[in-house]
Amino acid sequence: MVEDFSLRHRPSRASAGIWNKTSAILGFFRRTVQKNMEYTCHKEKTCPVDRVSRNRCQACRFQKCLDKGMSKESVRQDRTRKRKTRDDDKDVELDETRMMMRIVEEVTQAYREAFGEGLVVQNPEVICFVN
Repeated sequence: MVEDFSLRHRPSRASAGIWNKTSAILGFFRRTVQKNMEYTCHKEKTCPVDRVSRNRCQACRFQKCLDKGMSKESVRQDRTRKRKTRDDDKDVELDETRMMMRIVEEVTQAYREAFGEGLVVQNPEVICFVN
């Protein structure tokens, strides 16, 4: 007789008792939902899903999660959003830095055109011409 693979609170071997929930099931379900995975069963959706054969048919494993009451809507999506937001923030910061560098170059060019190469400003109150 094959033991039923249910969503009881028992640690998987990988977690060695660190978590109270079956982390393998939760991780599989979360990854499936976050990545919008679609699985296909090749045996008419009648595959056994137990501790031994749980990795053989992902479609039946995912369906069993849904049958046991796991909800797609309860999976948090913000981990991937945070990463994207950070990347977007870096892009904005890079664009702002490039814009500031262009402004500095334009001001420097205008300064050189107005005062020539020989003008040195050491103090805003004292302007010296160098020959």
